[in-house]
Amino acid sequence: MGSAERQSGPLIDETDAALIRVLHSDGRAPWPKVASELGCSPSTARRRFEAMHSAGMLRLIGRTDVARLGLGVPAMVQFTGARAGEPEFLEAMRTRADVRFLAAVVGSVGSVAEFVVPDAAALQERIGRLSAEFDVAAEVFVVMHTYTSGQDWLPEAVERRVDARSRELPLAHPTPAERVVLEMLIRNGRTSLPELAAAIGKSENTARRTMDSLRERELLDFRVLIEPAVLGFNAEFWVWLEVEPSQLAEVGEELARNRGTKYLAATAGRNNLVGQIVLPEHPDMYGYVTGVLGQIEGVRRVEIMIQTRTYKRVWNMVVDGRYSAQASRMEFLE
Repeated sequence: MGSAERQSGPLIDETDAALIRVLHSDGRAPWPKVASELGCSPSTARRRFEAMHSAGMLRLIGRTDVARLGLGVPAMVQFTGARAGEPEFLEAMRTRADVRFLAAVVGSVGSVAEFVVPDAAALQERIGRLSAEFDVAAEVFVVMHTYTSGQDWLPEAVERRVDARSRELPLAHPTPAERVVLEMLIRNGRTSLPELAAAIGKSENTARRTMDSLRERELLDFRVLIEPAVLGFNAEFWVWLEVEPSQLAEVGEELARNRGTKYLAATAGRNNLVGQIVLPEHPDMYGYVTGVLGQIEGVRRVEIMIQTRTYKRVWNMVVDGRYSAQASRMEFLE
Protein backbone atom coordinates (compact mmCIF):
# COMPACT_ATOMS: atom_id res chain seq x y z
CA MET A 1 0.00 0.00 0.00
CA GLY A 2 1.62 3.27 -1.09
CA SER A 3 1.38 6.44 0.97
CA ALA A 4 -1.24 7.88 -1.38
CA GLU A 5 -3.54 4.93 -0.66
CA ARG A 6 -3.45 5.17 3.11
CA GLN A 7 -6.73 5.36 4.92
CA SER A 8 -7.76 5.93 8.49
CA GLY A 9 -8.59 2.97 10.68
CA PRO A 10 -7.57 -0.69 10.45
CA LEU A 11 -7.62 -2.56 7.14
CA ILE A 12 -8.95 -5.78 8.70
CA ASP A 13 -12.16 -6.73 10.51
CA GLU A 14 -12.52 -7.68 14.18
CA THR A 15 -12.38 -11.42 13.52
CA ASP A 16 -9.03 -11.07 11.78
CA ALA A 17 -7.81 -8.78 14.57
CA ALA A 18 -8.84 -11.38 17.17
CA LEU A 19 -7.07 -14.09 15.18
CA ILE A 20 -3.88 -12.01 15.18
CA ARG A 21 -4.08 -11.51 18.94
CA VAL A 22 -4.47 -15.25 19.56
CA LEU A 23 -1.51 -16.15 17.34
CA HIS A 24 0.64 -13.37 18.77
CA SER A 25 0.37 -14.97 22.20
CA ASP A 26 0.54 -18.60 20.99
CA GLY A 27 1.98 -18.68 17.49
CA ARG A 28 2.06 -22.46 17.11
CA ALA A 29 -1.37 -23.15 18.60
CA PRO A 30 -3.24 -25.89 16.66
CA TRP A 31 -6.02 -24.54 14.46
CA PRO A 32 -8.77 -26.22 16.56
CA LYS A 33 -7.51 -24.36 19.63
CA VAL A 34 -7.33 -21.07 17.72
CA ALA A 35 -10.82 -21.63 16.37
CA SER A 36 -12.24 -22.34 19.83
CA GLU A 37 -10.98 -18.97 21.06
CA LEU A 38 -12.47 -17.21 18.04
CA GLY A 39 -15.77 -19.08 18.04
CA CYS A 40 -15.40 -20.30 14.46
CA SER A 41 -14.38 -23.48 12.65
CA PRO A 42 -10.69 -24.49 12.33
CA SER A 43 -10.96 -24.20 8.54
CA THR A 44 -12.24 -20.62 8.86
CA ALA A 45 -9.43 -19.64 11.23
CA ARG A 46 -6.80 -21.16 8.96
CA ARG A 47 -8.34 -19.67 5.80
CA ARG A 48 -8.38 -16.18 7.28
CA PHE A 49 -4.75 -16.47 8.39
CA GLU A 50 -3.64 -17.75 5.00
CA ALA A 51 -5.53 -14.97 3.23
CA MET A 52 -3.74 -12.28 5.26
CA HIS A 53 -0.43 -14.07 4.79
CA SER A 54 -0.90 -14.34 1.02
CA ALA A 55 -1.80 -10.65 0.85
CA GLY A 56 1.47 -9.82 2.62
CA MET A 57 -0.35 -8.27 5.58
CA LEU A 58 1.44 -10.37 8.19
CA ARG A 59 4.06 -12.97 8.91
CA LEU A 60 4.23 -15.36 11.84
CA ILE A 61 7.87 -15.31 12.88
CA GLY A 62 10.17 -16.87 15.40
CA ARG A 63 11.30 -14.10 17.73
CA THR A 64 14.90 -14.26 18.90
CA ASP A 65 17.54 -12.12 20.61
CA VAL A 66 20.60 -12.05 18.36
CA ALA A 67 22.80 -10.61 21.10
CA ARG A 68 22.01 -13.48 23.46
CA LEU A 69 22.81 -15.97 20.73
CA GLY A 70 26.34 -14.61 20.71
CA LEU A 71 26.22 -14.54 16.92
CA GLY A 72 25.55 -10.89 16.20
CA VAL A 73 25.86 -7.33 17.45
CA PRO A 74 22.86 -5.08 16.57
CA ALA A 75 23.42 -1.44 15.70
CA MET A 76 21.21 1.39 14.46
CA VAL A 77 22.73 3.48 11.68
CA GLN A 78 21.68 6.88 10.34
CA PHE A 79 22.65 7.61 6.73
CA THR A 80 22.98 11.17 5.42
CA GLY A 81 23.93 12.66 2.09
CA ALA A 82 22.28 13.23 -1.27
CA ARG A 83 22.06 9.50 -2.03
CA ALA A 84 20.96 8.28 1.41
CA GLY A 85 17.32 8.24 0.35
CA GLU A 86 17.78 7.24 -3.29
CA PRO A 87 16.25 3.97 -4.59
CA GLU A 88 19.60 2.57 -5.75
CA PHE A 89 21.14 2.88 -2.29
CA LEU A 90 18.04 1.63 -0.48
CA GLU A 91 17.68 -1.39 -2.78
CA ALA A 92 21.33 -2.31 -2.25
CA MET A 93 20.76 -2.04 1.50
CA ARG A 94 17.54 -4.05 1.45
CA THR A 95 19.20 -7.12 -0.05
CA ARG A 96 22.05 -7.21 2.47
CA ALA A 97 22.07 -10.22 4.80
CA ASP A 98 23.38 -8.06 7.67
CA VAL A 99 20.48 -5.57 7.51
CA ARG A 100 17.46 -6.50 9.62
CA PHE A 101 15.49 -3.24 9.27
CA LEU A 102 15.53 -0.43 6.70
CA ALA A 103 13.40 2.67 6.18
CA ALA A 104 13.50 6.03 4.44
CA VAL A 105 12.93 8.96 6.80
CA VAL A 106 12.34 12.70 6.73
CA GLY A 107 14.43 14.76 9.09
CA SER A 108 18.14 15.36 9.46
CA VAL A 109 18.98 12.05 7.72
CA GLY A 110 17.76 10.22 4.62
CA SER A 111 17.46 6.65 5.89
CA VAL A 112 17.75 4.50 9.00
CA ALA A 113 18.93 0.88 9.11
CA GLU A 114 19.49 -1.77 11.73
CA PHE A 115 22.54 -3.93 11.14
CA VAL A 116 23.34 -7.26 12.79
CA VAL A 117 27.08 -7.90 12.46
CA PRO A 118 29.63 -10.28 14.01
CA ASP A 119 31.39 -7.51 15.95
CA ALA A 120 32.05 -3.77 16.08
CA ALA A 121 35.14 -4.08 13.88
CA ALA A 122 33.10 -5.73 11.13
CA LEU A 123 30.50 -2.97 11.41
CA GLN A 124 33.14 -0.25 11.05
CA GLU A 125 34.64 -1.91 7.98
CA ARG A 126 31.28 -2.45 6.27
CA ILE A 127 29.98 1.04 6.96
CA GLY A 128 33.22 2.43 5.59
CA ARG A 129 32.80 0.50 2.32
CA LEU A 130 29.16 1.57 2.00
CA SER A 131 30.04 5.20 2.59
CA ALA A 132 32.73 5.10 -0.08
CA GLU A 133 30.62 3.23 -2.65
CA PHE A 134 27.51 5.38 -2.38
CA ASP A 135 28.97 8.67 -1.14
CA VAL A 136 26.89 8.69 2.05
CA ALA A 137 27.83 9.54 5.60
CA ALA A 138 26.84 7.29 8.50
CA GLU A 139 26.44 7.67 12.24
CA VAL A 140 26.45 4.41 14.19
CA PHE A 141 24.64 3.64 17.44
CA VAL A 142 25.59 0.22 18.79
CA VAL A 143 22.76 -1.33 20.82
CA MET A 144 23.73 -1.94 24.44
CA HIS A 145 20.34 -3.09 25.74
CA THR A 146 16.91 -3.60 24.18
CA TYR A 147 13.98 -2.59 26.39
CA THR A 148 11.29 -3.72 23.98
CA SER A 149 11.60 -5.25 20.53
CA GLY A 150 9.60 -4.42 17.43
CA GLN A 151 9.06 -8.18 17.15
CA ASP A 152 6.82 -7.99 20.25
CA TRP A 153 4.68 -5.04 19.16
CA LEU A 154 0.94 -5.51 18.88
CA PRO A 155 -1.38 -2.97 20.56
CA GLU A 156 -3.73 -4.31 23.22
CA ALA A 157 -2.82 -7.90 22.44
CA VAL A 158 -0.46 -9.15 25.11
CA GLU A 159 1.17 -7.50 28.08
CA ARG A 160 4.02 -5.38 26.76
CA ARG A 161 7.31 -7.17 27.21
CA VAL A 162 9.77 -4.81 28.90
CA ASP A 163 13.27 -6.00 29.67
CA ALA A 164 14.34 -4.39 32.94
CA ARG A 165 17.08 -6.89 33.83
CA SER A 166 19.78 -5.53 36.09
CA ARG A 167 22.24 -7.94 34.47
CA GLU A 168 22.50 -9.64 31.11
CA LEU A 169 21.54 -13.26 30.69
CA PRO A 170 24.44 -15.57 29.78
CA LEU A 171 25.31 -15.94 26.12
CA ALA A 172 23.91 -18.99 24.38
CA HIS A 173 25.89 -21.17 22.03
CA PRO A 174 23.41 -22.81 19.63
CA THR A 175 24.38 -26.11 18.08
CA PRO A 176 24.41 -26.53 14.28
CA ALA A 177 20.98 -28.20 14.48
CA GLU A 178 19.62 -25.35 16.60
CA ARG A 179 20.89 -22.80 14.09
CA VAL A 180 19.04 -24.58 11.28
CA VAL A 181 15.83 -24.71 13.33
CA LEU A 182 16.19 -21.06 14.31
CA GLU A 183 16.61 -19.90 10.72
CA MET A 184 13.55 -21.85 9.54
CA LEU A 185 11.35 -20.65 12.40
CA ILE A 186 12.46 -17.02 12.14
CA ARG A 187 11.21 -17.11 8.56
CA ASN A 188 8.04 -19.07 9.33
CA GLY A 189 7.04 -19.69 12.93
CA ARG A 190 4.58 -22.39 11.89
CA THR A 191 7.11 -24.51 9.99
CA SER A 192 5.98 -28.09 10.54
CA LEU A 193 7.87 -30.65 12.60
CA PRO A 194 8.40 -32.93 9.56
CA GLU A 195 10.06 -30.02 7.72
CA LEU A 196 12.27 -29.19 10.72
CA ALA A 197 13.19 -32.86 11.17
CA ALA A 198 14.12 -33.24 7.49
CA ALA A 199 16.29 -30.11 7.61
CA ILE A 200 18.38 -31.38 10.54
CA GLY A 201 18.30 -35.04 9.50
CA LYS A 202 16.71 -36.17 12.76
CA SER A 203 13.36 -37.50 13.98
CA GLU A 204 10.32 -35.31 14.60
CA ASN A 205 10.71 -35.93 18.34
CA THR A 206 14.26 -34.59 18.17
CA ALA A 207 13.08 -31.57 16.17
CA ARG A 208 10.42 -30.89 18.77
CA ARG A 209 12.94 -31.20 21.62
CA THR A 210 15.29 -28.84 19.81
CA MET A 211 12.55 -26.23 19.39
CA ASP A 212 11.33 -26.67 22.98
CA SER A 213 14.87 -26.28 24.32
CA LEU A 214 15.28 -22.99 22.45
CA ARG A 215 12.01 -21.74 23.92
CA GLU A 216 12.85 -22.85 27.47
CA ARG A 217 16.17 -21.01 27.29
CA GLU A 218 14.34 -17.86 26.11
CA LEU A 219 16.11 -17.95 22.75
CA LEU A 220 12.93 -18.37 20.74
CA ASP A 221 9.30 -17.36 20.91
CA PHE A 222 6.60 -16.79 18.31
CA ARG A 223 5.02 -13.50 17.32
CA VAL A 224 2.87 -12.02 14.58
CA LEU A 225 4.77 -9.45 12.53
CA ILE A 226 2.36 -6.96 10.99
CA GLU A 227 2.75 -3.57 9.37
CA PRO A 228 1.28 -0.86 11.65
CA ALA A 229 -0.88 0.62 8.88
CA VAL A 230 -2.82 -2.65 8.65
CA LEU A 231 -3.99 -2.03 12.22
CA GLY A 232 -4.75 1.65 11.59
CA PHE A 233 -1.44 3.16 12.74
CA ASN A 234 -0.34 5.50 9.94
CA ALA A 235 2.28 7.60 11.75
CA GLU A 236 5.60 5.86 12.25
CA PHE A 237 8.61 7.82 13.43
CA TRP A 238 11.94 7.55 15.22
CA VAL A 239 13.03 9.37 18.36
CA TRP A 240 16.70 9.77 19.18
CA LEU A 241 17.14 10.88 22.77
CA GLU A 242 20.00 12.12 24.90
CA VAL A 243 19.16 11.06 28.45
CA GLU A 244 20.95 11.66 31.73
CA PRO A 245 23.00 8.46 32.25
CA SER A 246 21.81 8.15 35.84
CA GLN A 247 18.20 8.08 34.65
CA LEU A 248 18.63 6.01 31.48
CA ALA A 249 17.18 2.78 32.92
CA GLU A 250 14.18 4.55 34.45
CA VAL A 251 13.41 6.54 31.29
CA GLY A 252 13.88 3.48 29.10
CA GLU A 253 11.48 1.35 31.12
CA GLU A 254 8.86 4.12 31.23
CA LEU A 255 8.97 4.72 27.47
CA ALA A 256 9.02 0.99 26.70
CA ARG A 257 5.65 0.58 28.46
CA ASN A 258 4.03 3.33 26.40
CA ARG A 259 1.44 1.96 23.95
CA GLY A 260 3.01 3.84 21.05
CA THR A 261 6.49 2.42 21.52
CA LYS A 262 7.29 -0.26 18.96
CA TYR A 263 11.02 -0.55 19.61
CA LEU A 264 13.32 0.97 22.23
CA ALA A 265 16.99 0.41 22.96
CA ALA A 266 19.84 1.96 24.91
CA THR A 267 22.72 2.75 22.56
CA ALA A 268 26.32 3.90 22.55
CA GLY A 269 26.87 7.16 20.71
CA ARG A 270 25.70 10.74 20.59
CA ASN A 271 22.19 9.58 21.56
CA ASN A 272 21.84 6.92 24.26
CA LEU A 273 18.17 6.00 23.75
CA VAL A 274 16.63 5.18 20.36
CA GLY A 275 12.97 4.39 19.79
CA GLN A 276 10.52 3.65 17.00
CA ILE A 277 7.04 5.03 17.72
CA VAL A 278 3.71 4.30 15.99
CA LEU A 279 0.54 6.39 16.37
CA PRO A 280 -2.81 6.47 14.54
CA GLU A 281 -2.18 9.68 12.58
CA HIS A 282 0.57 12.26 12.13
CA PRO A 283 -1.19 15.03 14.12
CA ASP A 284 -0.96 12.70 17.15
CA MET A 285 2.80 13.21 17.13
CA TYR A 286 2.46 16.65 18.74
CA GLY A 287 0.65 15.21 21.74
CA TYR A 288 3.26 12.47 22.04
CA VAL A 289 6.17 14.91 21.98
CA THR A 290 4.62 17.33 24.46
CA GLY A 291 2.61 14.96 26.63
CA VAL A 292 4.98 11.98 26.75
CA LEU A 293 8.55 12.98 25.93
CA GLY A 294 8.12 16.48 27.32
CA GLN A 295 6.97 15.16 30.69
CA ILE A 296 9.83 12.72 31.32
CA GLU A 297 12.52 13.98 33.64
CA GLY A 298 16.05 13.30 32.50
CA VAL A 299 15.59 13.80 28.75
CA ARG A 300 18.13 16.40 27.64
CA ARG A 301 17.53 16.48 23.91
CA VAL A 302 15.08 15.00 21.39
CA GLU A 303 15.48 14.47 17.64
CA ILE A 304 12.56 13.19 15.55
CA MET A 305 12.61 11.55 12.12
CA ILE A 306 9.37 10.66 10.34
CA GLN A 307 9.44 7.27 8.62
CA THR A 308 8.13 7.65 5.08
CA ARG A 309 8.65 4.19 3.63
CA THR A 310 9.61 0.81 5.07
CA TYR A 311 11.88 -1.40 2.97
CA LYS A 312 12.67 -4.22 5.39
CA ARG A 313 11.43 -5.36 8.79
CA VAL A 314 12.87 -8.28 10.80
CA TRP A 315 14.56 -9.52 7.59
CA ASN A 316 11.25 -9.49 5.69
CA MET A 317 11.27 -7.48 2.48
CA VAL A 318 8.52 -4.83 2.43
CA VAL A 319 7.09 -3.56 -0.88
CA ASP A 320 4.40 -0.86 -0.82
CA GLY A 321 3.45 -1.68 2.75
CA ARG A 322 3.21 -5.45 2.23
CA TYR A 323 5.62 -8.27 3.00
CA SER A 324 7.18 -9.69 -0.13
CA ALA A 325 7.44 -13.39 -0.87
CA GLN A 326 11.13 -12.77 -1.58
CA ALA A 327 13.22 -14.25 1.22
CA SER A 328 16.10 -12.41 2.83
CA ARG A 329 19.33 -14.04 3.94
CA MET A 330 20.33 -13.74 7.61
CA GLU A 331 24.08 -13.53 7.96
CA PHE A 332 24.17 -14.24 11.67
CA LEU A 333 22.85 -17.78 11.10
CA GLU A 334 24.91 -18.62 8.02
